[in-house]
Amino acid sequence: MNLTGSRNQCQACKQYFNSNAAFDMHRVGEHGHDRRCRTTQEMTDKGMLVNHAGFWITKAYDVVREEPE
Repeated sequence: MNLTGSRNQCQACKQYFNSNAAFDMHRVGEHGHDRRCRTTQEMTDKGMLVNHAGFWITKAYDVVREEPE
């Protein structure tokens, strides 16, 4: 995987994330107490999904494409 910009990999669960926001969304619990990675099911339950490049994203984006005239 090519990690450029804010793309990153979690060193705990080894999953890849497209942004810092997606990375932060996958972590739950209190820092220094019970902090952990969400499971795949928990991430999909939150609306997260893996994009075409294999990176977790926070949500799907609707792309509106205009048809050529």
